[in-house]
Amino acid sequence: MNSRSDFADEIVKKKSKDINKTTKKYKNIKMTTIDILNDDNPYEKEKGRYISIDFNTLVDEYIRRNIANLLVNSLQSLYEIKKQDKVLIVGLGNQKIIADSLGPMVADKIVVTNHLFSLLPNDVSKDLKRVCVFTPKVMGQTGLESADLIIAVTNLFKPNIIIVVDALASSSITRINRVIQLSDTGISPGSGVGNHRKEINEKNLNTKVLAIGVATVVEAMQIIKELDKTIKIPSNQNYNLVLTPKEIDEDIDHLSTIIADAINKYIHNDFKHM
Repeated sequence: MNSRSDFADEIVKKKSKDINKTTKKYKNIKMTTIDILNDDNPYEKEKGRYISIDFNTLVDEYIRRNIANLLVNSLQSLYEIKKQDKVLIVGLGNQKIIADSLGPMVADKIVVTNHLFSLLPNDVSKDLKRVCVFTPKVMGQTGLESADLIIAVTNLFKPNIIIVVDALASSSITRINRVIQLSDTGISPGSGVGNHRKEINEKNLNTKVLAIGVATVVEAMQIIKELDKTIKIPSNQNYNLVLTPKEIDEDIDHLSTIIADAINKYIHNDFKHM
């Protein structure tokens, strides 16, 4: 049984002709940028840029603000928002399951403005962009693929850019709730836990798609491997478990605020940190 991960820097271990990799450190924060240069590559990852931001704690407000600032800068490096751009924020996940609630919680904290342009066109600040938010829930709740619902909303709103937020799976227990990944390649919901769904990317939506995700779960077998590499894990469905820490509630609250804060400032020039 192979471990699964949504994180490019966990899959890309060695330098090769297929990638460019750089790492920067900012006191208690590390940022790794990986550019996958070719569509045909050995990592089974889409061609594009992947940025991971690692940190040791969320307790310190100063560190949380620095993470948010790095997120803003990283988003700007992936796509520069233009004055007339319309933005769709998609919060993937199930709000009833805390480890999968990141997307909907971020969506709840986004400054939504699209309706103001119709209701109060003369009172809208020149720095505000048209922003809509959509939370498609999960197939078990709607009976429909999230990607199909997002396509329908995209056809209605016609955004210039879509930002998708989701909970991800890591291959290391040390990174749970301690790493954020951004990419310009879109997202494949559920792939990190073997629950593959239709991809949400520029190819399927015909619109620029940025993805933001946090490692909120890890496979039980990967924890065992980290503790003792000599243990042989039986290939049995009973061992196909994913785990999350007990402080997940507080962590998700911090992380959703950090990400929403960064997205709001990235989109709206005059937005101040919460």
